[in-house]
Amino acid sequence: MKKILILFAIISFALVGCCPEQKTQTVTTSSSLHNYDSEMISEALKNHTDFPKLTINESAITNEVIRGENNFKVTYSWETGLNSHDSTAKADSKNKNTEISTEDTFADYSITLIKEWETVDGTVKSYWKYQYIPQTNKIELLESEDNDNKINK
Repeated sequence: MKKILILFAIISFALVGCCPEQKTQTVTTSSSLHNYDSEMISEALKNHTDFPKLTINESAITNEVIRGENNFKVTYSWETGLNSHDSTAKADSKNKNTEISTEDTFADYSITLIKEWETVDGTVKSYWKYQYIPQTNKIELLESEDNDNKINK
């Protein structure tokens, strides 16, 4: 029985540790992802000559548009999206208090151009969502809904 108690004490010290100092772990997250809003807006507007020149400082512009004999208020706007993935973790092994930092290294970027017509029957909305590829500075259409044909002339 005495051998079992001694063996239990040795295993307990091995598992718990005989050092009274406790380690703490800190996790920080940072993002080194570039903001491509300006580039995305510029590329998307190349496909939409009917849109006014939007900038990163203007998220929406409202213009008066004459179509046939009717005047309409049309709001042009944009939204960007960022889906980050593939984080890289870094740990400082020399530090007694373990510090782990993660950094986002890859992301999918998107931009949506939106056109909203104010009509007597309500708002008619059209949109075009693009994926932006920073390596080539190109965009690809992901989805769209063009309702301009619903506007009465």
